[in-house]
Amino acid sequence: HGLVGGDMGAPSYASYDPIFYLHHSYVDLLFAYYQELQRIRHKHVTKKSFCKQARSAALQPFASKINPFEASKRNSIGYQTLDYENNFCYKFEELLFDGLTPAEFLEREEEEMKHPSILAAVAMITTGYPSTVVFDLLSPTDGSLATGAFHTLGKGQDPTFSQYNSFTLTYFDFTDILSDSTTVNDDPTLKIKVTDVSNGSPESAYQPMVVFRPAGSRQHTYRIHTADITQYAPVMHGQPGAKLQFLEDDGTRTTDEILEYINNADGIEVGIPINNDQDQEIKYNEHKYHHSATNTTVTLGHAQYFECDQSGDPVCEPEYFKLGADAVTVVPWDTNAHSQYVTALTEQKEDGKLRPTQILLLAWCHGQYANVNEVTKDSYDKCTNLSPTNARYGPAS
Repeated sequence: HGLVGGDMGAPSYASYDPIFYLHHSYVDLLFAYYQELQRIRHKHVTKKSFCKQARSAALQPFASKINPFEASKRNSIGYQTLDYENNFCYKFEELLFDGLTPAEFLEREEEEMKHPSILAAVAMITTGYPSTVVFDLLSPTDGSLATGAFHTLGKGQDPTFSQYNSFTLTYFDFTDILSDSTTVNDDPTLKIKVTDVSNGSPESAYQPMVVFRPAGSRQHTYRIHTADITQYAPVMHGQPGAKLQFLEDDGTRTTDEILEYINNADGIEVGIPINNDQDQEIKYNEHKYHHSATNTTVTLGHAQYFECDQSGDPVCEPEYFKLGADAVTVVPWDTNAHSQYVTALTEQKEDGKLRPTQILLLAWCHGQYANVNEVTKDSYDKCTNLSPTNARYGPAS
């Protein structure tokens, strides 16, 4: 919006600009392309993907009686827009992005996964105005290696418009910009610094984390440099199953005291020192870390893919299904969890095979207390090393 300018430049009256309709038609094309990607991945974007408990709020002004177009009035609920061919009577002659069909795009994605990647991850903050956040990937020896940017949309006269209500991380991939990604990507001394914010100062934005993805893996490793810990977002929602490292500026593991806060058996929050020599695993929806030297707390976890209903049972949270949660199955934690676990995985089979990207979350609500232990199969078979660790009160997953 801002780069086009003119009427398009202000969201309040952007629809007066003909370019607005070209823009939104292209967004429709991108979503149709995404739907086809998900179909090929066996992760269809369907009404079920929006959760069995999906809210059925109708979108305005399409649902309004003043809408003269019956098709959009009749299909004004989110999931009804998915079947655009039948509900809105149009289809695209071809689905192309960057000159590639969806099948070709996935082939390129698989090829890129064979090489390591380095990304910036940040919880965006808005001023209520359209703005651009510019940042550099910095090396202590070579200076700036690459520059990236994020854009936020705002509605000037209403500071709350598009204000982020969650801290879901947004990613920028530096890999294609870097000249030699195979050697520079795994440098733990790399940092990311914000250099410019339109409609604000660099200090008004959170510092992005460096994220490393090794070759042949989809697992993220988040890196927090303790010297800058006060500049990161206080809460960040990342990839379930990711790893976290606390580092000094020279890339070594920090020797500072880092406490992880969890509730003990009495429901009292206590701080337990972490082992700084080991990567931390992001396997709960909330990991609360406290850096004693600066008295700073940073919470890193994953988006809350579930919510607790009035009966105290976890149900999936449709708000986050727009973030790719169609690859997540939520199972309530109770005495039948084992059978539900098996059922949940069985339901995810395609052609007799489990979906490789499916994530299973065990969830429990208020008043519930659960231990989730990770053990080897040998320990499980011998019933050893099964003592409770990191027990957590709900709501958690």
